[in-house]
Amino acid sequence: MAGEEDDALGFFPVQEEKQGSPKQEDEQQDGQDLQDFLRQLSQRPATSRSFSTLLSAPPARLEWDFSVMANRKQILSRMAGRARPGEVCCILGGSGAGKSTLLNVLAGRQLTNRVFRIEGELRVNGRNVEPWRLRPRVAYVMQKDEFFATETPREAILFSARLRLSANHLAELEDKGIHSYISQLLESLGLSGCCDRRIGGASLNGISNGERKRVSIGVELITRPSIVFLDEPTTGLDSFSAWQVMRIVKDLALSGCTVICTIHQPSSEIFAMVDRVICLCHQRAIFQGPAVDLPKWLEESGRHVPRDYNPADYVMFLMETLPKRDVELLCDKGKLSRESSFRPSAEGGAAPHRPLDPSKMRKGFGLQVWCLTQREWRNLRRDSASLKLRFVLTAFLSILFSLVFFNVGEHPVLATLRRKSGGLLQVALAHPRLQRVRRVCMRAFCPDVPILRQQLQREVEYHYKAVVQVGFTAMFSASQPTILSFPLERSVFLREYSSNMYGTLAYFLSKMLVEVPLGAVQAFLALTLSHRCMRFQGDFWEMWATVCLLNACAVSFSLLIGCIVRFPRESGAIGPLVFVPQLLMSGTFIPVQAIPHFLRWMQYISFLQYAVKLLAIVEFRRTDPMLQRVIFRTMEVDPELTKVYIGTLLLMPRALERLSGVVAALTRQTWGVGGCAPLRLSGRMRVSLATPVKAVAPAGANRSVSRPIKGPLLRVAREVTRERLGSEDGHGGHSFGRVPLVQVGRSTVLDEVKSRVTESTPHPAWVAVPITQCPGTGKSHSVCAYQSIGDRKTQEDRYTLVPCLDPTLEVPNSFFGVFDGTVGDFASNAVKDLVVPKLLESPSWKAFRQAHGGLKPAEEERLLTEAFRDMYRWADEALLAHCARHTQHYATCTSVTVLVVGDLLVVGHLGDSRIILAKEEEEGRAGELLGEQLTLDHKPDLDGERRRIEQCGGLVVRLRNHGNKPFIRGGDFMMRKGLGEQPMQLQYSRAFGAKDLKVFGMSCMPDVRVIRMGHSPYKSVRSLVLASDGLWDVISTQEAVRIFQEAAAKNEHPAEALVTSALREQVRLGGRADNITAVTVQFDPH
Repeated sequence: MAGEEDDALGFFPVQEEKQGSPKQEDEQQDGQDLQDFLRQLSQRPATSRSFSTLLSAPPARLEWDFSVMANRKQILSRMAGRARPGEVCCILGGSGAGKSTLLNVLAGRQLTNRVFRIEGELRVNGRNVEPWRLRPRVAYVMQKDEFFATETPREAILFSARLRLSANHLAELEDKGIHSYISQLLESLGLSGCCDRRIGGASLNGISNGERKRVSIGVELITRPSIVFLDEPTTGLDSFSAWQVMRIVKDLALSGCTVICTIHQPSSEIFAMVDRVICLCHQRAIFQGPAVDLPKWLEESGRHVPRDYNPADYVMFLMETLPKRDVELLCDKGKLSRESSFRPSAEGGAAPHRPLDPSKMRKGFGLQVWCLTQREWRNLRRDSASLKLRFVLTAFLSILFSLVFFNVGEHPVLATLRRKSGGLLQVALAHPRLQRVRRVCMRAFCPDVPILRQQLQREVEYHYKAVVQVGFTAMFSASQPTILSFPLERSVFLREYSSNMYGTLAYFLSKMLVEVPLGAVQAFLALTLSHRCMRFQGDFWEMWATVCLLNACAVSFSLLIGCIVRFPRESGAIGPLVFVPQLLMSGTFIPVQAIPHFLRWMQYISFLQYAVKLLAIVEFRRTDPMLQRVIFRTMEVDPELTKVYIGTLLLMPRALERLSGVVAALTRQTWGVGGCAPLRLSGRMRVSLATPVKAVAPAGANRSVSRPIKGPLLRVAREVTRERLGSEDGHGGHSFGRVPLVQVGRSTVLDEVKSRVTESTPHPAWVAVPITQCPGTGKSHSVCAYQSIGDRKTQEDRYTLVPCLDPTLEVPNSFFGVFDGTVGDFASNAVKDLVVPKLLESPSWKAFRQAHGGLKPAEEERLLTEAFRDMYRWADEALLAHCARHTQHYATCTSVTVLVVGDLLVVGHLGDSRIILAKEEEEGRAGELLGEQLTLDHKPDLDGERRRIEQCGGLVVRLRNHGNKPFIRGGDFMMRKGLGEQPMQLQYSRAFGAKDLKVFGMSCMPDVRVIRMGHSPYKSVRSLVLASDGLWDVISTQEAVRIFQEAAAKNEHPAEALVTSALREQVRLGGRADNITAVTVQFDPH
């Protein structure tokens, strides 16, 4: 067990490393100041994030140097690196770069087999080890969070503890109270508020995606690991949930764990928590080292980070666009790695050892079955709707068949025939040679006997079909729920099986222990309703026992089908393919002797055939002997083989369980689970990409520092820290009304205005910014934002809030925007970082700033309109250049932006997001607010909109011969669909980044409108609402004004009220909830 393997796992004392240089100590100290500031901003007193008291595993410093080949293709080339305790090591790279392969190899989940060949070394604390020996001390958090929808976070962690903790650890926790320990772990994960709520799934509401990810981390942390691997922990999460998860990951590292994770595209808030970076490109590591050295490495490599790019975003773009030959050249020169991550071991290659048998590292078989069966019963009991439906359907079908085959077992014709023919019929049946005598006697004494014989034949046929119907109904009733449910549970089974919680036999046996008794109850109900109504002659309990055996075989066969397929729709398609032969080989529809010889072998594996024959024996064994012989001879039933039929039905479930386990083991590689063969270490390949070791931080330095930044940003950060913490150092408080602030939802902080950043948003799902005075209007305005992911897997909306855009202007100026991405968040995530720098770079904006106060109103409006158009046009060009390599990605996004400069309100718009304002009516009831829509949706299929697009310089044409998706050859551009397709949801309005649509005249030029709030009719403007189309699809303009007004009257946040109302309305209408983002600006008198 894990606790007994510590000595063998190579967890030796960590050797002290070299001290850092004075220059590096200064950099670390500056970074420590900023890190302290960020940590203080992110702390929440209500939740404790300390794992030091919960995790007591020995530290593990990883060093590796290996290469990986698959099917004679290089997957990872000369991969050398290291990860230390107390640090978060992040692996960056595009799709196919080898991130997941590197993670799986380090975690011991992908080992050498017939397909994969791994050569190299892996060391822990300076000692060579084999990856499979690390697995008891490794936690691996998969990208997808797979749980049963009906279990709670507490139950999921408790289940993992019972099956994964060693006997020593479990006894220690039992002494302290395992439930108390789990409660502490849940509190550290921030799950105390939802620990007893159901996790939920596709058909059951439950906890949020971020909470599910934290449950996944908790399930792995219960083993007290030394090393934690996370595969894209932030994928599919909104900005705040991603920030929460990475905060927990950072705290894990600070508690002494070695943390290695892959992140596809980290935001600035997330990248600030990373200590070490490994950049993979073309299956090679082009950089590895401290995250703070990444910008410096880019500069030394001749690729300066643009001012409007985050270093992490830029290096991702660089890795996608860098030719392979340039990567090889730079790697060979040794320019891309900042330190030596691996030194050859003096011990030489470790001798290969026989890997541990996974089954010997598991708990006892009985405990596995008990825990699994307990969980199955609990999930079944909580899924009351499905359980009730099964019994209702069983009762309905039993009553229906009872009415159809009512009194089918009485045979009144047999008594009439016997009375009229006397003993002649019995003599003739007993002695076939007397058939001629029987016919003569029948014609002479009983002329109507042939007619009665035909009626008897029909009665016997109906009786036999009624018996067969019992078998058919039992088979489908038992198999159908399992066929449909097991593919849904397959991912949970694979996650737990790959974590070595239990074996396949224990899992399938637990399923049988739940499904077979349930099927027995269903069979009892069905026979209770139908046995007397149909007048069956067989013993009730013997028939029930036969049906139970048939249920066991059907459940086992269904589990086998579930192991083969991946989705319920596939199981629904393959089910008839395997069950129809069961029906054909049962002998009911066609005698087995009439089946072609090359197909007759299938009768021996048809469990339905054995069950039907056994039911026939039970039913007709007590009928008239002469009728019994006729039926058995016709249906090819041999009563002497009764024990053979019973034995076959008893052994077949066991055989099918074994076969299911084999299929699951063979197909888990296809399902994404690594192989089980040992890693063959070789001392021949010890190639290191790294240059000599660079000095590291001294032992006393704060290792959590990830991005030391000096200069104006650090000074402003210190000032705001004093302001937020109430520091009384004699300098006085810093006024938020004058401090420039940039808040960006789910994204990076703009480098262009970094010198004015005071904080990034602490809660991207909800943001409120300080009140800003608006001279010339007699007003001030306050802003808040709120967003929800809805039912979507990805949050495609982004927002930007800049309360102070340009501090050189004498009047306050604010900028706000909402961006709705299409087919992902690629465009919206980039555009919201581009618009502000492009606006500040516009010559029109610079001219407005320099001459402000001396311009005529018409000239002010002209310059601001041109500045907005420059902003949109240049941001669009930058986006297209940014996604030049993403030819398969239709990166588009709509936009609504607002600039408030003194008494001027500038509105820019692209697409179907909207901006509305609320103003008081000049006539009528006082305080009555009237909503006005400031933007029009851009829909090129409307004549008026096409004319507006053409007036802005664009062109809309009807396409017929475009060869690229989404408008496939022969498709209809105006209806937005390809040949034979339904209308697509791809963005068809004017938008940023419509690189595949620009060929067809889609224009990125916005509608720009300038409003003077100091003049009629906009003197009485009270509020603005910027929102994505998810809100406007269900809420009208006036309704939004009403919700805003009610929230303001209750002192609530209007943006949250709008988003919540829209979500509620989407649910009421029965549609799928879209991403919704709202930014509200409220104007109040001084």
